[in-house]
Order: sequence, then C-alpha cells, then structure tokens
Amino acid sequence: MAVLHQVLQQLAEDAVPLSDLVLVLESVSNSSGQNKTANELTDAVRRDLGRLICERYCSSTGELRVIAFEPRLEAQLREQVRDQQLAIGPEALDALIQLSQTAWKDSQRADKPLALLVDSSLRRTIRKLLRRSAPQLGIISFQEVPSEIGIEPVQIIQWQQVFNEEQPATTVTPTTGNSVSNAA
Repeated sequence: MAVLHQVLQQLAEDAVPLSDLVLVLESVSNSSGQNKTANELTDAVRRDLGRLICERYCSSTGELRVIAFEPRLEAQLREQVRDQQLAIGPEALDALIQLSQTAWKDSQRADKPLALLVDSSLRRTIRKLLRRSAPQLGIISFQEVPSEIGIEPVQIIQWQQVFNEEQPATTVTPTTGNSVSNAA
C-alpha cells in the first residue's frame, strides 16, 4: 500500500492526469510483479499512460510539441548522471536550465504547451533539475510516446549551447524543419 501511495504521489507531482484512476490502478497491478521500487513502478505506469501524458502537449494537428536535446548532448548528460543528479559544471547546469526555461516561457506566452523529450534514464533527473525554474514544463521520455503520435520539435538544445564551445549552435525551426545557425 505504501508503494501505491508513492506511485500516485509521483504521478501527481509530475501533473499526470489521475482522472482515470481505474486505468492507473490497472497499470499498477499489471506492472507490480516486474517492478520492485516505487520509481520503477511509476515509470512503468507512465509508459502505460503515455497517450494521456502526451495529450496536453499536442498541437491542434495531434503532434507532440517538444524541446529535445541533440543526441551528443543527451548522451553526455546520460553519462553524467550520479544518484539522480547531473554531475556537470555550474556554467553548463545554468545554461541547460536557462535554455529549457526560455523555451518553456516562450511556449507559455504563445499559449502552446510543450514538453521536454528525453531518454527515460534522464527523465527523473531533469524533472528535479527544472521543477523550480519551469514548473509546468512536462518532462516526457521517448518510451512514453505512443508510436502513432508524431513529434514536432519546437527547439533542439545543442551541446555547444550548454557547454559553451566556440562552434556555432544550430536549432531546428518548427515551420520548415531546416537548420538555422544562431551564430552572430
């Protein structure tokens, strides 16, 4: 019973809609045999509720609006996770927070919700990192996105933007899908 309470609490903290409690409890029941900890069980339930989780971040055309990390950045962040914390320098940490927060605020101003799409191994860590600076930014793992939902990348956060290298950063523009240089 304590694990169920922890799972429901984690889902509520992540703003996962709990209106269909029967579906949530069914998922908990189906996943409880393979998953021993509350965190593992919560992740399994989130995968089962993927459509419900993604729904609020979809555009009018049904595509999931997301911020994403370029593969090189995401790979480095996965390597730097220690005890659910990112072990990167303060400048890189600040840049990551600022870039995510700016994209989230821009989407809020335009009244177009979006989520940060990451690997499941990063979801919980990134959620903790951004909880204060972007509290309503959904953090969704790739594994939670149903295969029939298309993905609309609104912003791609580049490795160079976070780690402040001299190379020009590029982002994908949502309207054309073409790369655009951000260099001055």
